[in-house]
Amino acid sequence: PPLSLARLRAQGLVLELHMRELRFPPEESRPFLEAHAAGIGERDAQQLHELTDGWAAGLQLLSVDWKKRQERGGKAGAAPLELARAQLQDARGFAEYFEHEVIAQLTSAELELLVGACVCNRFGPALCAALTGRPGADAEAGSLLQRLVADDLFVAQVESKRGDSWYRLHPLLRETLRLRFDQRPEDERRALYLAAFRWFDSHGYLDEAVEHALLAREAEAAAT
Repeated sequence: PPLSLARLRAQGLVLELHMRELRFPPEESRPFLEAHAAGIGERDAQQLHELTDGWAAGLQLLSVDWKKRQERGGKAGAAPLELARAQLQDARGFAEYFEHEVIAQLTSAELELLVGACVCNRFGPALCAALTGRPGADAEAGSLLQRLVADDLFVAQVESKRGDSWYRLHPLLRETLRLRFDQRPEDERRALYLAAFRWFDSHGYLDEAVEHALLAREAEAAAT
């Protein structure tokens, strides 16, 4: 709408709500899921909350699919993460949402950066630049990540004990990007794991270095 938001902000007349304000805490997610996914247990509700990061639309989509599976006599006790991955592959709800709301707004270079980043639980500008084969592009990667956070495009900044700038993908966006990653040739996937291993190893993050060495099938490197 043709509004002067800067003037309204200065007058204290604007209320701005972002994902961080709208997300459900666990104590809100559980009763929502109990009301919309009959028979869900406490552990499953907690895992679905973590998977959606309290995103209400994500909880809604998962609960609808949960109900459909139960009505069809779905396998009891299936892990929520397995169910979510099956939904992303079999149903189009999540994929269509992220394709339209997030991925369609990215350039090919930006999408490449996020597909690379999805192999890591956390990532920063320098790691993203290394994963895309452009080790000198830290500033460019940092600007992109800051914009994605500011635009609420399912990327969040997380705290680090070392004071580094780290980010993470929303779990469901990460799963969507993982589907793209998994469709790539094996040598490309292995190259990304190796790049992640080398970066984490050179920066002293041993746990993550070992994890990616194993994913790259470099057992000897992981052992040393």
